[in-house]
Parts: sequence; C-alpha cells; structure tokens
Amino acid sequence: MTGDSIDYGYNLALSYKATTDLEMAMTYRSQINLTEEGTSELTAGGTYDVSLTVPLPAVASFAVAYTLPAKTTVEFVYERTMWSAYKAIDFEYSNSTVESAYGNPVEKNWNDTNTFRLGLTKELDTMTLMAGIVYDESPVPDDTIAYELPDSNSLGLSIGGRYNINKQVDLGLAALYSMRESRDSADGTGEFSGGNVLMVSAGVGYKF
Repeated sequence: MTGDSIDYGYNLALSYKATTDLEMAMTYRSQINLTEEGTSELTAGGTYDVSLTVPLPAVASFAVAYTLPAKTTVEFVYERTMWSAYKAIDFEYSNSTVESAYGNPVEKNWNDTNTFRLGLTKELDTMTLMAGIVYDESPVPDDTIAYELPDSNSLGLSIGGRYNINKQVDLGLAALYSMRESRDSADGTGEFSGGNVLMVSAGVGYKF
C-alpha cells in the first residue's frame, strides 16, 4: 500500500521542582489515528483504492530526578503506552469485489505496556558520564504475534559520555545494547530469536 494522511494530536506536560535537588514531571501524548488513504497493489493482480486507519497510542509518563551532593543525578521514568487501541488491521477497498476477498480485518488485540527507565548522570570538571537501564514490555500477545512485527520484551543497557573541549564545543559518544526475549510465532511455524540490537551514536555540540 502507498498512501498518506494528515492527522492531529496534542501533548501535555507538567514539571515541578520540589527542592533544589528534587524534580518531578508528568507528560501525556494523545492518541493519533493515522487515516491513510492511497492505493494497494495486490499480488493477485491489480491496483485498487484503499484506506486504512492505524492508531498511534496515547502515552503517559512520570519522571523523578534527584541530585546527590557529589553532582550525581539519579533519574527514574515510568511510562504507560495504551497499545490496546490497536484492535485489528483492516484494509478497506473501494472496489466491493476486492473488499469481499481481501478486506477482512485481521485481529491484533494488542495490550497496554509498561516501560521502566533508570538513569545515572555524573558531572565532572570537563566531562559528563551517563549510564542507564530500561525494561520495555511488548504489546503483542502470544496469539496474534506474526512475522510482520515479531516484537518481544526487552532489557537494554546504555553507557555514554560528553566531553567539553571548551565553553562552546562538546563531543558525545553513547552505546545502547538491547536484549530481546525469544518467542514462538502464533501459527507455530517458527521462533523469533536473535533480535538483540547494538546502537552506537556520536555527536558534536556547539553553543552560540
């Protein structure tokens, strides 16, 4: 399918500095329904007008950060993603014959998920050191997991640092290793495994 859409949502945020060392924040991002319209090319032959609605879920999060006397900040974030809005995937064809043959919805019935993040930041004279750990639940239930999105629960570990060359320029380097659980496909034809991911990033910052 090829198509496009213009859709809207909103974000809300609230932050509170309880003391000089303790900060808290809450955020909410609304659900956005992608109402894509375009054309679909079928392997059976032919190109047809089609529409598809896919929800981008609402996300609510709470964060707290506490700075210790030695310029060390501990941060915790809890995030709730409302993936239960994704009930099914349903291509709706304008051609009634094609709709009756290929337009039946495929159930997904995803679950709401929790994500937990813990971070540590240490400020030195010319360098900032960072480390983190994150546990992220998969929204895909066992009875609908399929090959188009073989997701699973994951545990990620990250380290990084930022070096201040001078007051204007700094260099940053970070790495994240995400370890994913193995899962069987819903139809019993295979196993999803070996999904671990290593991401490395580098950056240069300049202050005007």
